[in-house]
Amino acid sequence: MFDGCEWIPYLPGSIWSETNEKWSEGSVAWRVVGMTPNKFWPDTLNEDEIRRTSFMSIELANVFPRKWYFIIEFPSGRFEIGYYAQPVDVGSYVILEADRGEDCGKIVNAMDEYKFESHLMKIKDARKDLVLIKVIRKASGDDIQKLDKKKEMEYMSLKQCREMVSARRLSMDILSCEYQWDAKKITFYFRSDKRIDFRDLLKDLFKIFKVRIWMCAERRSNAELIKRII
Repeated sequence: MFDGCEWIPYLPGSIWSETNEKWSEGSVAWRVVGMTPNKFWPDTLNEDEIRRTSFMSIELANVFPRKWYFIIEFPSGRFEIGYYAQPVDVGSYVILEADRGEDCGKIVNAMDEYKFESHLMKIKDARKDLVLIKVIRKASGDDIQKLDKKKEMEYMSLKQCREMVSARRLSMDILSCEYQWDAKKITFYFRSDKRIDFRDLLKDLFKIFKVRIWMCAERRSNAELIKRII
């Protein structure tokens, strides 16, 4: 819901610029499965054999994909695209890589490699704007139970942050709060018409929660782009 924002991180003793640590396949050339340049075909194959082998390659890629792709939704309404070496049923929860830790979300759509790349071909700039995240494993029952506890933590954290913002008369609205599943980071989403100096607020928030604090300005997210893939 609030993807594509400027992240303002806080670590004890410093305010620093965070690099993009999401796992992306940008360095890997995208391709259409089964489309191999003719120069790689043996000279002994005639045109009919090459055409037949090309279609076979596409069909095999569809039947035996090397990766599966998932649209993953988080309780905050945020969407991400994850990939995994095994198929996972829609409705399942998975643990995936996150900012220096792990997160947990629910699969709302799943597709094989061939279908995913076919969708991308129809959407302008999709490959440039989307970030793919590695799924680590399926979530266990204990993993999912942590989500309920996380909701309680988010409710209390949101209340405390709003009170602190009000006490400091900061010109900003705290919209929501999201704990990373492993509780190593809290993200506060906000709206403001002007630039805000967060330094004192961030220091006080860290004293209370003892985890990494991120402030994220409300921006246009990639949720609509991801929904087009669904």
